[in-house]
Amino acid sequence: HGLRTIAFCTTRKLSELVLQYAQDALQQSGHHRYCEGLMSYRGGYTPAQRRQVEGRLFSDQLRAVTATNALELGVDVGSMDATLHLGFQRSVASLWQQAGRAGRRNAPSLSVYVAWNSPLDQHFLRNPETLFSLALQALPLNLANFDLLAPHLLCAASELPLNPAFDRALFGADAFDAACRRLVEDGHPKLGCLLPAPGERDAGGEEGGGR
Repeated sequence: HGLRTIAFCTTRKLSELVLQYAQDALQQSGHHRYCEGLMSYRGGYTPAQRRQVEGRLFSDQLRAVTATNALELGVDVGSMDATLHLGFQRSVASLWQQAGRAGRRNAPSLSVYVAWNSPLDQHFLRNPETLFSLALQALPLNLANFDLLAPHLLCAASELPLNPAFDRALFGADAFDAACRRLVEDGHPKLGCLLPAPGERDAGGEEGGGR
């Protein structure tokens, strides 16, 4: 039908198997020319391999991709028409996020959930109203964890200069001060001009931290 499709799989192995099955079906039906329009996208690929798939996907050179949740966020997939969800995708939020990869810019789209034999899949198959009525799960984050906070600060700083007067309240004063100080000490260029470090005071006794 000419629909550009992403088939979301729950494991890397499944994504490769689905790709192989699809290519075999095309060859057996005499549509060999379409095989080059299918690729897989998953964890374990090198950055160069990922960029190749992303480039072909964004430029409409691919008709279909089998993917894990590696393609769920952070990659511009261009204009897709349909999504397949092979088994429940671990969370309601993940399922809706994946379904939203098709039908961008108010275009019509189709999402198909293929249930396996697992108890959870069978439950949703027998009680579809449950799936559509579930609220998105809350995701608690410990912002005192430097490994979590640091990337968020670097992403925020790449868009707008960090403003301690505002950001300390948003991220937590102690965690923000400690993370910024450590990032500055590590020499991150995005935060290199954040001097004096948050929490330090100038000779006049006023707290510094502006850019």
